[in-house]
Amino acid sequence: MDYELYTEVVLIKNLSKTKFKKGDVATVTGMEEIGKKKYLKLEFFTILGESLGIFPVNVENVKTLQANGIVNMREIKR
Repeated sequence: MDYELYTEVVLIKNLSKTKFKKGDVATVTGMEEIGKKKYLKLEFFTILGESLGIFPVNVENVKTLQANGIVNMREIKR
């Protein structure tokens, strides 16, 4: 699936070696192909809009936001 820049997506798996988990929402800031795999550059934000950084994520680990989805807050360590 192709994603437009600056759209929001949701993780469908925990990202190992990061603090990000299934259900976290991020913004697409770029795309790249490495070999046969497609990666999105995702920027994660706190609930107040502070950037937590940009991370490459395999496109298979995200999906588009759904109309029947609900936002949930969890605390993370920085």
